[in-house]
Amino acid sequence: MIEKSELRYTPGGIAMIEGTIHHMAEVFQAGAMRRLEFDVRILSFADPAVRLNQVETGSDLLISGFIAPRSQRSRQLTVHVTEFTIRS
Repeated sequence: MIEKSELRYTPGGIAMIEGTIHHMAEVFQAGAMRRLEFDVRILSFADPAVRLNQVETGSDLLISGFIAPRSQRSRQLTVHVTEFTIRS
């Protein structure tokens, strides 16, 4: 995780946090290895958001979740984090 916002609450009282992760991987494509490296916006609600708020920027995370628009009115895709672990 390379950056995160302060923990906020929705009008309904649900904890929410946004941030950015830096992803690095190597994949096999068209007969050759390809290196992927990019930043992705993340969004999390409820308990995972409260836990992410306690994670230090720069931590290496393994995340689970889904890709969806940032909000109902947005077409910008964001990774919605539902679970994560800190990698050692």
